[in-house]
Amino acid sequence: MINQKESSHPKIRNYYLRWKTKFDNVSTELAKKLKNEIEAIIILPNDLSFNADLEKQHISKLVTFLVITKNIVNNENIQKQIEKRERVIVNSIKNQNIRIQYSIYHLEELWNKFNDHTNRYSFSLSTCYPIYSETVIDSLILAIKLKEKILETFGKYTLAICFSGSVARLTFTEKSDFDLFIVIDDTDVKKMSKNEIRDRIIGIFQRNINELVGKLKISSNLNFQSYLLTDFWLSLRNNSPIIHTLLRDGIPIFDKGIFIAWKKMLQNGVLSPTSTACELYVYNSEKRFTNFKKKINNLIIEDLYLILIQYAQSILMINGIPPTTPQETLAILSNENAKYSFNFKKKSITYLNDLFL
Repeated sequence: MINQKESSHPKIRNYYLRWKTKFDNVSTELAKKLKNEIEAIIILPNDLSFNADLEKQHISKLVTFLVITKNIVNNENIQKQIEKRERVIVNSIKNQNIRIQYSIYHLEELWNKFNDHTNRYSFSLSTCYPIYSETVIDSLILAIKLKEKILETFGKYTLAICFSGSVARLTFTEKSDFDLFIVIDDTDVKKMSKNEIRDRIIGIFQRNINELVGKLKISSNLNFQSYLLTDFWLSLRNNSPIIHTLLRDGIPIFDKGIFIAWKKMLQNGVLSPTSTACELYVYNSEKRFTNFKKKINNLIIEDLYLILIQYAQSILMINGIPPTTPQETLAILSNENAKYSFNFKKKSITYLNDLFL
């Protein structure tokens, strides 16, 4: 779990410490009654005005007690399960008489909030106080903090930062990576080449990820990819399956409006693959497979040849014949009148002849 001291806003941390016993009692009760159903219990600011003067308004009105539950799968009574969870959570909060607003989301609902093209939750989670959180929420908070570091340096050119893969599809396991990708506008960059832009972005990522992991005291399972706008758009135009999958599954934690627009276009069928693009991918795939088979065959033939020829040469040396060339080895072994202390089958000699030729 994330180190709260390094993760949260000082005012939220102080609020938690003020009511620590009650918050911990709620967490303990939920852990017992909703075992393996809670993804995270978090205190977070309600909106971007959180940094306003708190003397004018009680902090309980400026923060939210957020409970994130796991998704319910393969269950006919999903709505009943959700209602049961909510009753348990609400009663636990009321039993402790905590003066605070609260929200309850399962993961899919939270992901949809990011897709609503509002950065409220991205901001809130960057300053939140996680009372309890599992790996996926830890990684999300880490990714959001990393986003802020990237925007500090490359904010002008950053178009979108999203997570994708199994986490976005809600099919993740404890061992799954948290896949994060960024789209950079390279159309206005005149002093750097594409490779220089990529190298700089990757450098920012690696430098800050190591720093954040040390501060938050968690292990990093972030997998980071960067795309330049011109390359990303060209791949979209060419109907790249990888880019289409990123658009379909991607959840933005930062977006200047371009990623959500592309996503809507994909959902509305505007970016559907053309027959020409599909035929090209079929042709390229068949060509790659043919080349793959050739490489495999060459590797097998080379290894088999070396095994047989070295074995044959060893037999001849054991029988007192000095080291021979491959051609001499085959000629001697092909002599049916020769007698050796080790049998060398005719079939193997035939293989050698075929391989050598």
